[in-house]
Formats: sequence, C-alpha cells, structure tokens
Amino acid sequence: MISLIAVIVLAFVGFWLHNHSHSKKWKEFIEKKVGAQLKGERMIGLAFFSFMVVFREAFESILFLQAIGLETQAGDQSSIGFGVLAAFALIGLLAFLFLKYSKKIPVRLLFRYSSWVITLLAVILIGKGIHAIQEAGWLSVTGFPAFLKIDWLGIYPTTETLISQAVLLGFLLLLYYLSSHRNRVVQVK
Repeated sequence: MISLIAVIVLAFVGFWLHNHSHSKKWKEFIEKKVGAQLKGERMIGLAFFSFMVVFREAFESILFLQAIGLETQAGDQSSIGFGVLAAFALIGLLAFLFLKYSKKIPVRLLFRYSSWVITLLAVILIGKGIHAIQEAGWLSVTGFPAFLKIDWLGIYPTTETLISQAVLLGFLLLLYYLSSHRNRVVQVK
C-alpha cells in the first residue's frame, strides 16, 4: 500500500515538474509564491512556505525508503543504508556542480528530464506495489502468457501488474501531452 501511495506522490510530482518545465511559468510561479511574501514583508509566510517545501521532500524520501525497505530481504537491509549514503554523496556532488554552474543549467531541461525519471520510478513502484498486494493475497494473480520478470524494474509475469503499469504510463503520457499542448497554445497567444 505504501508503494501505491508513493506512486500517487511520484505521479503528481512528475506531472508538476513537467507542467512547470517552461521558464516563463516557473518564473511566474516563484514570483507569485515568494514575491507576494516579500512584498508584504510577511517573513512568517515565507518561512512556512520554505518549511513545507522541505517537509514535503523529507516526507517523500521517508515514504520511498519505507516502500523499498518493505521489499528488501532481511539480509539485504544494509544495501538500503549504502544506497542512502551513495545518494547523499551524489546529492552533494550535484549541489556543488549546481552552485558552481547554476547560471548555465537550463531549468527547463532539468525539470523535463526529472519528470521522466520520476515517471519511470512511478511505473516501477506501481508494479512492485501490485505485486506485493498479490503476494499478500489481497489481489488475484493472473499469469501472463510470456514469462517476463525484471524485478528491479517492477515487471512481473502477471496481467494485473503489467496492466497497472501500462495504464499508469498511458495516463501520465496523456497528461504530459495535454500539458505540452496547452503550453504551446499559451505561448502562441
């Protein structure tokens, strides 16, 4: 169930990133949220906004680590710790590079690529989540005609997992297409 909640959060964040991948919209968003707080000299509002942004990220991280922890065998739990340490090292490196070269990083491309990575993670997690529910006996298991199992991608040889992944991917692609189409129409005006 945690994996399925994580899928909803990932899908929302991925769509949000894709929807705000246009520099003009991102600038308007920042000006609207932060600029209004600074103009009114309401630092409590700005502090609350900053806290909520950081809290949301921490909540997502805990949610995803919990989902991964439930899927990991007892003997392999240390791999989660090593993964977290590797993630901190990678984040440190990326933060250093971002601060050093932030003027040269195209925000639009960064958001667009991030949304696609998040979409991939959502598809993986929904496959793992449905599979876990099947293992718990809460959902039926209908074998898929071809044996197709790639555990690290969340692909299992059941019709339910593959259909859920296809539906989620199709839904997100439709949302991305509609968002891109709407943004193109707005840019033309």
